[in-house]
Amino acid sequence: MSKDAFDAGLLDKPVESAEVEGSATTFSFLEALPLGGGRHLLVSDTERTNLLVYDPSRMSDELVMAKADTGGALATAPPQVFGGAALVPLDNGQVMLADTNTGKARALPFQPRIEPGLKVRWTRPSVYGGDQPEFVIADNRQRIYRAGLKDTPNSHLALLAEADLPGPLVAPIAANSDAAYVVLRTAEGDVVHPMLMPDFAAHPPVALSGRVMHGPWSIENQVLLATDTEGLLLFGSDHTVKWKAALPGGPLAGPPRIEGDWVLVATRQGALLRFALADGKPAGQTTVHAPLYCPPSTYGTRLLVGGSDGAFYALPAFSEEAKP
Repeated sequence: MSKDAFDAGLLDKPVESAEVEGSATTFSFLEALPLGGGRHLLVSDTERTNLLVYDPSRMSDELVMAKADTGGALATAPPQVFGGAALVPLDNGQVMLADTNTGKARALPFQPRIEPGLKVRWTRPSVYGGDQPEFVIADNRQRIYRAGLKDTPNSHLALLAEADLPGPLVAPIAANSDAAYVVLRTAEGDVVHPMLMPDFAAHPPVALSGRVMHGPWSIENQVLLATDTEGLLLFGSDHTVKWKAALPGGPLAGPPRIEGDWVLVATRQGALLRFALADGKPAGQTTVHAPLYCPPSTYGTRLLVGGSDGAFYALPAFSEEAKP
């Protein structure tokens, strides 16, 4: 979308669209992940080895497609951004670090010991940390791993810690600098098990009254999830639930977005909600009379959100009168 089209409020033809090489079909995107310098990796859950990058610094052809060179191995989860490149978990037991421009390996892959011929099903990596990021990932052998990039003797993704999971996972892993949060299911309800960094030491589990419907997510070093009975939950530094917030408007349309002192969410039924990051108190609500597909984002004085019908909505931003 161009600035002129945005200002006019009407776009009936995209400035540029992406095509999958060798395919006439289109594919949808889960999210756009920042790579740095204004660049974003557009992540698909159906074409997991296609690395589509939006680069506004290019004079034309701002959408650039590369395909991860996996050697024929299949990706078992969507890619995740790691140090300006893409982590691609593969069924041959490797986790590849792919250059988003070329699709080639930027470093030697991470690969724990596996039995010959075993097909590995990885979870999606959860990345945390700043200048020296690390990631946490688990496999179908109920093992969890912490890994990071090392430069010697050659650039490689190195194992930093590993442990047994407390049981089969029913949700993605969310990790921050303090712990990895894993979700198990019981007859009474789901249970969150914080596994403390750096070696995944056990912490008393947190029992939830319902089932995890969305998340957990690690966003800005905060861990959040949503359940079918308690709404949106944020975990504190003591690895217990810091606050809960009701979610009127049905299931979420994608992960929350943290902007400064606020948490922004959208629901599939068209509600846009804002909560104070400090305590979860409601701090704004508006409604789009259409189903929504992704979380909202503030752009100047407007709130931007995408609809499930392909429409793109620009609404007045939430008032700053309600201070956190």
